Amino acid sequence: MSVNRRHFNQLLLLGGACFALPGFSFAAEGTPVQGGTLNWAFYPDPTSLIAINTSSGTGQAIGPKVNEGLLDFDYDLSPKPLLATEWSISDDGLRYTFKLRKGVKWHDGKDFTSQDVAFTILRLKEAHPRGRITYQNVTAVETPDPHTAIIVLSKPAPYLITALSSSESPIVPKHVYETFKPAEQPKLEQTIGTGPFVLKEWVPGSHLIFDRNPDYWDAPRPYLDRVVLHVILDPAARSAALETGEIDIGANPVPLADIERLKATLLWSSTQTPTPIPARSSNCSSTTKTKS
Repeated sequence: MSVNRRHFNQLLLLGGACFALPGFSFAAEGTPVQGGTLNWAFYPDPTSLIAINTSSGTGQAIGPKVNEGLLDFDYDLSPKPLLATEWSISDDGLRYTFKLRKGVKWHDGKDFTSQDVAFTILRLKEAHPRGRITYQNVTAVETPDPHTAIIVLSKPAPYLITALSSSESPIVPKHVYETFKPAEQPKLEQTIGTGPFVLKEWVPGSHLIFDRNPDYWDAPRPYLDRVVLHVILDPAARSAALETGEIDIGANPVPLADIERLKATLLWSSTQTPTPIPARSSNCSSTTKTKS
């Protein structure tokens, strides 16, 4: 493994994250370097990946690696640019105008445009369990040009801006999702986004493989070459995999009874610091092996 595990885990633990960012490898001096594979223990077995029509935790944890939202959020829950580079809200709170990032491509090479944003918002309103409430006041999404999207409301919804994260409102490609029913999840070959990783393989009950997106708009990120999500349902098996180095990080992978014993070896670190829900990460506790 080419990732320096100690430095990788130090950053993750400082943020209290379980694979929160698009992917980092670290040289001894703390400078990001290209390369490496992250092995991530995960449970339960995912049944859906993209939170376009589900509020499952798996969709919120895994989906943002593939599909991004209009906005990102920092630890103070302040909005930051992601697929939208600028945004404004009318004085009456009825029109949200977003200027979209130019030059962004879907994983299949097609252009990301305002038509994708309009389709996504209306699909969330129709099919997402929370989206039906979040977007209930949306009457239209105007697309005056390929890089401008305007969400029009019937009455103000001050909470709306916080719902535009990757985990809550992932933007999906219209040209793909319009081909199947709102309640359906995409097949492997249809699971494409604008995000830092491309889903390459999914073996239910075993693993998922995400490869680096070489055309990611935020180059040189991601720094990792690959992320392998290992589905390990048994807590004792997760603990053993972490101890042997088969996996590098995971959300609650170790049985509580094992934590003190493992911490006593001085090779382990654990954190229970939550990360903000709207961000590209997921709320979780993490346990990581810190031996290089």
